Amino acid sequence: MGATLHNPVTGNEPPNIKCSVENSAKKDWDCCQLKQFCAKVNELDKIAQEGQLKDIRGTDRYDENRLAGDQAAADFREEWNGNPKKKKDPTKSKFYHECAVKKGKIGDEMQVDHVHEIQRGGHPSQQSNLKWLDTSVNASIQGHVGSLPKSAGYVKADCCPAGKAYCKGKGDRANVMT
Repeated sequence: MGATLHNPVTGNEPPNIKCSVENSAKKDWDCCQLKQFCAKVNELDKIAQEGQLKDIRGTDRYDENRLAGDQAAADFREEWNGNPKKKKDPTKSKFYHECAVKKGKIGDEMQVDHVHEIQRGGHPSQQSNLKWLDTSVNASIQGHVGSLPKSAGYVKADCCPAGKAYCKGKGDRANVMT
């Protein structure tokens, strides 16, 4: 009693995120942005397969956690940009993909992202739940996360992995559509 049963994941599930690269803002992305998107999808998939990707929007817990999460993100940015060591030797684990690692101050081009989304039950302020993510990628992923089933058992995107189709043989800064 109290255990949550969910369908086992076989690895053959159809994508539950339709990227629509050709008809969305993704058509202007470079391969590094798509790699970050796919890395985020992989993180969400791990959480979903653990049975932990639960939609908590509309609850008091969500409202409280959202406020705490926004403050944690602001604190993370301030601490990161105020720490000279992180500017010179950034911690790669704090970025979704190595192509996105930045030296120096991080501005509006990147946002602090909650790996396990707050809207899906993630911890709002735990440092291990915070990573840098391209701003455009973060805006895109939010819409996709919001449209997942309430208790998603897996997360797959039809444009991932990035090197399979759109970025095969291309450099990180190449446009996904060229």
